[in-house]
Amino acid sequence: MMTLPSRHELTQPSQNDVLLGRASPVFNHPGNMRYRGIIKSNRQKYVECKTRLDKMILVRKITKDILDDGNVKFWKLDKTKGIWTEVDVRACQDKVSHALRDTKGYDDMGLKL
Repeated sequence: MMTLPSRHELTQPSQNDVLLGRASPVFNHPGNMRYRGIIKSNRQKYVECKTRLDKMILVRKITKDILDDGNVKFWKLDKTKGIWTEVDVRACQDKVSHALRDTKGYDDMGLKL
């Protein structure tokens, strides 16, 4: 029987990594704070995109830049096992895209990202 390669798993992500989730430790993780800064610095470019294709290209570029800078990885906590599992590039792009869309709400309410 053929076995599929397992995703990378770990118990403690690095300070550069981006963690998926909503809890305070995730929000305050150094990699997530850096990530939010990158999102904030690219928000205006995203707003200025004229087409969905332009937005998709920008999201892919931002995701690639994040992943290529300092060996950053995106992780999601598997609560049943208590370990972090690396997510694929598509999930990373989804997170970047979602963050760029969500920052509009922060801008409109005058809140800090």
